[in-house]
Amino acid sequence: MSNINKGYFDIANAIVKQAADDYRAALRDIFMSDMPKAKKEKIEIEEFFRSDWYATLTSLDPEILISLLKTESESHHKEWSQLKESKKIRETKKTKRLIALKQKQQEWKEKNKEVTE
Repeated sequence: MSNINKGYFDIANAIVKQAADDYRAALRDIFMSDMPKAKKEKIEIEEFFRSDWYATLTSLDPEILISLLKTESESHHKEWSQLKESKKIRETKKTKRLIALKQKQQEWKEKNKEVTE
């Protein structure tokens, strides 16, 4: 492969990679906040993946790429949801411990008040 052809090949790969990264970001934004702008961007990128220009840039089947990116995204979202739920559970336990500690402090103050009276 000549340097010129390699340059074109590198540019084509960079364009497809950027589209894939943008698609991941759109899927993430849809998951996080269901943003209309992200939905529009997702549709536009899918149109690019199915376009003649995409076919000129790469031989990778667009439906396979879309499917892989969605699967990857769903996996990340599932992990993120589990982490978020785990964090909520830890925060709830921490809050319960703090409430119990404050109750004990109040009981101790009342007990000391009774002793000093």
